[in-house]
Amino acid sequence: MTPTVGWTDNGSTSRMQLVGQFFAKGQRAAGREEYDCGPLSASFPAALLSSVVARSQRTGDIVVIEQDGVPVVEAAGVAALNLTDEQRQGTISVSARDGSLSTCFVVFDGRPWFVGAVELFEQASSSQLTFAVGAAGASTDVDRRATDEVVEVSVSLGGQPTTANFDPNRRLWQVTVTDASTASPLRLEARIVNGPVLGELTQTLELVTDPPIPQVTWVGDRRVEGAGRIAGKLRVIPQAATGGAAARQWARRASHVDADELDGPRERDETVSRMMTSAV
Repeated sequence: MTPTVGWTDNGSTSRMQLVGQFFAKGQRAAGREEYDCGPLSASFPAALLSSVVARSQRTGDIVVIEQDGVPVVEAAGVAALNLTDEQRQGTISVSARDGSLSTCFVVFDGRPWFVGAVELFEQASSSQLTFAVGAAGASTDVDRRATDEVVEVSVSLGGQPTTANFDPNRRLWQVTVTDASTASPLRLEARIVNGPVLGELTQTLELVTDPPIPQVTWVGDRRVEGAGRIAGKLRVIPQAATGGAAARQWARRASHVDADELDGPRERDETVSRMMTSAV
């Protein structure tokens, strides 16, 4: 009996499904988890990945993994990339040349962390608490932080849910505290959109008598090639609304710097400046 076209298709589909099942089992055994190829095809932050594998629908199709638009891996059927520490910045994207992707597997590797002091100035009418999500050790590298397009966060103060606002320039989330007496503890959870939890943080918020140091960030190009001039500016961001209390506190602190122990007024000014600012 001659097999029908439908029977042949079903047999081919069954074989492909069996291959796919073995492939998925092998990826899970290697510590990777399945993730939607859609976000990975649309440029995904490399800061959140330590490994990515993509498989095409058809065995002969070329699968391409790119970083910042430049191919780094090209292979027939399956392409894999274990990212080095240097590659954990910019974006990663996957595609199948002249075809489509079947499945993707990844190892997510990111965490949340606080930026700056996690405490409340007792004289403030409101305070800002700041945190980022990204690759470990990326506290000062904006390119290694994630954005709110791929990471979602949930935050509570004193057991009550609250909103965290995202700053795309610094790639930081900020939580505003208006009632210090009921704010502690602060709990936050960061997770991949439609994916797993990256990490959780719980922090007891203490009242302090010294105002928080303002944060300073660079606004402008972060990568420069060749010689020349670039335009940009420094942005100073207060961490608390104090109604002048912070200025009075810092004036008293600055007055405690003994000019006789420093090499003139310039060093004194630089010392006071270091006391009042921190780069983020």
